[in-house]
Amino acid sequence: MPRLPHNLPKVILTEDEVARLLRGADLRSPVGVRDRAVLALLYGIAIRTGELIALKISHVDFSERIVYTKRRKGGTDGSVPAPIQTLK
Repeated sequence: MPRLPHNLPKVILTEDEVARLLRGADLRSPVGVRDRAVLALLYGIAIRTGELIALKISHVDFSERIVYTKRRKGGTDGSVPAPIQTLK
């Protein structure tokens, strides 16, 4: 069967919408802290979902602000500099 074309999303969030989304996580609970970290990584370094799922704490260098990703497209590993607010 021929593959269907992949369409990119047509809706792009504004900076205000992203800020509201990040503020929506309840940082008083462990789940809220986790949710904010997930959202910050997805937005802040444009990490793919599969890379996020494979991410371990040992893959993050907090002092250098680098995230080492696994399972990148094409099967290679990579590293991505992270903005300071992403790793807070």
